[in-house]
Amino acid sequence: MNKKYKNISPKIRKRGVIVNLFIKFDDEKSLRKLSRRMQKAPYIQNKNLIKEEVYIKFDNDEKIRVLIYRGKNTKPNATGLLWLHGGGHALATPETEEPIIEKFVMNTNTVVIAPDYTLSVKKPYPTALLECYTCLLWTKNNAKSLGINENQLMIGGVSAGGGLTAALSLYARDKKEVDISFQMPLYPMINHKTIYDGTVKDDFLLWNLRQNEVAWKVYLGEFYGADDIPKYASPLLEIDYLGLPPTYTFVGREDPFCNDTIEYVSRLNDFGVNAECDVYEHMYHGFEVVNPDFSLSKVAIKKLIHAYKYAIEHY
Repeated sequence: MNKKYKNISPKIRKRGVIVNLFIKFDDEKSLRKLSRRMQKAPYIQNKNLIKEEVYIKFDNDEKIRVLIYRGKNTKPNATGLLWLHGGGHALATPETEEPIIEKFVMNTNTVVIAPDYTLSVKKPYPTALLECYTCLLWTKNNAKSLGINENQLMIGGVSAGGGLTAALSLYARDKKEVDISFQMPLYPMINHKTIYDGTVKDDFLLWNLRQNEVAWKVYLGEFYGADDIPKYASPLLEIDYLGLPPTYTFVGREDPFCNDTIEYVSRLNDFGVNAECDVYEHMYHGFEVVNPDFSLSKVAIKKLIHAYKYAIEHY
């Protein structure tokens, strides 16, 4: 164990290895099986959150399940935060992100909108992105009844949710129908080229390069292997970052998305976008989720909330 994951902090290594056993997959079949299992997994209701479930119209007769989170002390004219859950586009539900949603709701005057977007194992790109955009427009159009300031809509998410965040920022900028004040694409899945090619060791915990390739294959669907993959599917393909919202993100050094995250923020900065990235040494993918009580996890969340509060005050 120690030899394989020698670059990962021993303080969080053991738990990562254990959790890794329960979320392993190595091909499309096992990914779909894991997805079905996770959909049935129970979760503990967060008593600090007031949750409302609604269904909004999407395409034809289809509807999107959306969860709305508030705190007991949430006041009118709150910041609206569209939060997109992670899971490689194929796993999980918005409920799995309640621990981080609680941080936003309890520390700021925020209403969180969390869409249960269609997973890639059911429908590939662009369904999830279009659903998230529909939710963003719905939030803007219903801001008053939601108790949200329509001029302060923010978005964020982890991993695949971070990738959808980056994609949604691009899509909204180009569509010009709704303004995003701030984005938080945390350790985002934004580059379909980040896969195992045999030149590096694939000893990443919780999410490795082989798994990433399988997840991208399922998400891209008919676009997989094509020369014309849309930038909204793989946001790091974009070459023009002008007009994107101010950004905050963080990533672990031992996360397969580390280099992509740093590159993304660098490009934003090159185009004059106020963007910041904190890199945590010896930390793996989703370290703060798996180890919430670990000191560096607390630091990461504290800095995230600080950046979010700054955005509320300045954007």
